[in-house]
Amino acid sequence: MFYDYVGKEVSLELAGSGKLTGTLIDCGSDAAVLLQNESYVYVAIGHILQAELTEEKLSDSSPNTNAANHEGGKLKLFESLVRATGLPSQIKLDRHLSFFGTIADVTDDYFEYETFGGGRLTVPITHLKWLMPLSGGLEWPSAAPPESEQEKKEKPQTFREWLLQAQGCAVNVQPGASPGLVGYVERIGDAFLLLRLPNNRLIVQHIDHIKCVSLFP
Repeated sequence: MFYDYVGKEVSLELAGSGKLTGTLIDCGSDAAVLLQNESYVYVAIGHILQAELTEEKLSDSSPNTNAANHEGGKLKLFESLVRATGLPSQIKLDRHLSFFGTIADVTDDYFEYETFGGGRLTVPITHLKWLMPLSGGLEWPSAAPPESEQEKKEKPQTFREWLLQAQGCAVNVQPGASPGLVGYVERIGDAFLLLRLPNNRLIVQHIDHIKCVSLFP
């Protein structure tokens, strides 16, 4: 059904992130691509609440005759992230949480993002609303040097493993959000982490609701 809109201008309502408008270029099992001005936006389908043709395009709402033969499912969000590694980009995690930078690495269920002037973020893929590769003359963060085979073996492959490795470390949970949480990871449970704040207060944070986190050097 979503394939009927390929080639048409659509407005997408994203959970917790407002509306996004552009020409639907392609869609797969978990990702869609919008052409917005001259930029391509890779949207996580799982966060789309509603999709409709824009008012300007309602008169051209005839079904896409190629939709029935469209080989859907080939476009994957994970593969789009891998292809964007090292390229300047913008990511959106919610209505008030957006970053510019470059993807440094992609693992099983999270990616590392080198923000422009703000350090490195660890982002669970499930919280990514959209990714937009960018072009222009700005000086972007350099791509991280290639990891050695030993470093790749030791690298956590899931977000939970990353958190377990961060126990005892100082972290910033949801940097850029208001309010963010800064503290030490005391313990990781089945669904929660225990965070000790600078004023010695203890906060229990549900792991599934962590949109991004960064380690303090």
